[in-house]
Amino acid sequence: MGQDIRIRINDQNVEVKFGSSILAASMKGGINHMHLCGGRGLCSTCRVEVLEGSENLSKMENYERISLRGHLSFSADVRLACQARIQGPVTVKTIFPTIGRLDFKGS
Repeated sequence: MGQDIRIRINDQNVEVKFGSSILAASMKGGINHMHLCGGRGLCSTCRVEVLEGSENLSKMENYERISLRGHLSFSADVRLACQARIQGPVTVKTIFPTIGRLDFKGS
C-alpha cells in the first residue's frame, strides 16, 4: 500500500505513506511537535487529540494503552503520536505547545 494519505495536524495538511506514525508526519510537514524522548514512547509528550478518523489509526498496543490509560488516565481520543500509525485520513491536534523552531542546523 504505497499510496499517499492526506492527514491534518494542527490545521495543516500533510501527505504521508500508509503506516507512517503521526509524529513522523509532523516532522515531514515541519510541524513543531513536542517529543522529548525522540519518539520512543517513553515520555508521552507527543500526545495528540484525535478529532476525526480514529478508526484510521492502528490499534493501540498494550504499551501505549498502559501509558495513556493506566498511568495517566487520558480519554480514548488521546493517542501517542509516535505509536499511532496512519492507515487512512485523520485529523489531530497536538496537546503540548512548542516554542520556536525545531531545525537544529549548525550555528
